[in-house]
Amino acid sequence: MSNSLIFAQNSMWDRPVTYARALIDSLEAKLPVMSKEEKLKNLNLLAEAYWEISADKSVLYGMEALALAEELNQPKEAGYALLNICQGYLVNDAYDQALDYGLKSLKVREEVGDMYDIAYTLRTIGWLYYDIGYFDNALEYHYKVLDIHKELGDDERIAYSFNSLGLIYASKNDHVKAISFSTQSLRLKKPFGNKERIASSHINLGISYAALGELDLAEQNLEEALTLISPFQEYFERVELLNELAYVQFQRKNFKLGEKYLIEARQYIDSVNVNKVLKERNYYLSSELYKAMGDYRQALDFFGAYDSIKRDILSDEKQNRLAEMRILYEAERRENEVKLLKKEKEVQEQRKNALLVGIILVIIIAILIVNRLVSGMKKNKKIFEINKNLIQLKLEKEEIESTRLKDRLEYRKKELTNMGLFIAQRNETYHGLANSLRNFDFLDREDAERKIKTLINDFENRLKINEDIDGFYSDVEHLHDDFFFRLKEKFPNLTDNDMRMAAQLRLNLSSKEISSLNNISVKSVEISRYRLRKKLELAPDDILTDYLREV
Repeated sequence: MSNSLIFAQNSMWDRPVTYARALIDSLEAKLPVMSKEEKLKNLNLLAEAYWEISADKSVLYGMEALALAEELNQPKEAGYALLNICQGYLVNDAYDQALDYGLKSLKVREEVGDMYDIAYTLRTIGWLYYDIGYFDNALEYHYKVLDIHKELGDDERIAYSFNSLGLIYASKNDHVKAISFSTQSLRLKKPFGNKERIASSHINLGISYAALGELDLAEQNLEEALTLISPFQEYFERVELLNELAYVQFQRKNFKLGEKYLIEARQYIDSVNVNKVLKERNYYLSSELYKAMGDYRQALDFFGAYDSIKRDILSDEKQNRLAEMRILYEAERRENEVKLLKKEKEVQEQRKNALLVGIILVIIIAILIVNRLVSGMKKNKKIFEINKNLIQLKLEKEEIESTRLKDRLEYRKKELTNMGLFIAQRNETYHGLANSLRNFDFLDREDAERKIKTLINDFENRLKINEDIDGFYSDVEHLHDDFFFRLKEKFPNLTDNDMRMAAQLRLNLSSKEISSLNNISVKSVEISRYRLRKKLELAPDDILTDYLREV
């Protein structure tokens, strides 16, 4: 199979015209010996390659491809062929035939469902409306193309759509919007490196900047485009560029340089078959240039050439075709508008009737609701008053109970604190008695007997003191059982001694009072406090007693 077959229609957008010429030379020689399947694909490639070279051959090859596609039952290739025929007629200004084949292609391609092909056909129909001056219709089709390319996530073709929209807005003299779209197109095109496509965006920017009087920006973009297309010898773009560069120099009053650009453009015009619109532009600018230079003879000659081409472009036949297209379009548009208005009127009538029924239902429901509300409001008011009084009594009762519980709690806290202090004082007494024993004078019998009796009494009291301590601990645990539960749940590694130390600290007892209460030294209390802080994982700045009160 020929290597040329790997190039589908989707790729032709991305290649310069020089590629089309090379493709034509390669395929036309091989076409007679190809199989029908190969021939069908390559007939369509040839038809597309001839778009800008020979529109008649585009139609010829397209018709041959369409017949073969129908014979082989290949709707995708049939849609391709119909579009090539449309494009050929479009180049030849046969707008009615172009639109007919374009719409047929769109129908076939929508049935096939290839989104790239659908976008391609929509784009061509958009340019058809552009050529006949229906810019709003052209925008409608090109925006549809843009939506498809965005849905496909194809940045390169999004760039082409931006470029197309820029051209159309420029034709509508909305050059600010045209520059916006052309700038977006240029930004997206650059990473793909297609110099011809990049150049086209620079051309569009140059034309719009010139129209706005921004001559430096216009010249900068046009010269950049000229540099990009030079290696490709794209005559169409070169003539367009040279014409617009001449226009910029004409605006600058630099007539000699403008004349140079126009003469160079005419060399290409005379050597190849260039679009008549570009000829018309060149001859008009030449006439205006020579008139400004005072060379009225040449100005008149170029004006005559310009007028002749303009009459040819706007011949009676073409005018009739344009008028016919406009009449058909207007008739179709008015018919669609009438249908739309009838449908809208029907919808409005339905909405009006539905609204009327709805209003009646709402009124009936509202009356029923109001009656029920009025009859129930008195009952609800009585119920509300009763509930209000009950709630008030309940709140007052709860407030009294809360105050009683607070007083009781405060009393118990004070009672426990006093008991702790009392035990601490008795322990101090016990230590005092022990110290007294060390100072006994056993040589004095009477004195010794008296002191021994005293010590016996002290030991008996000591037993009672231990019972008081146990009672004190029992009361503390009962009063702070929720505290012990939360502390143990959070720090399960705490011992009973740790829990008692935490409870005594929570009662705000000092280290000295705790040492007396537990019959240990103050140093032992400090060590116990340190161990407790460590187990509670407190920071150096945290206050132990504050933390325990917040548990």
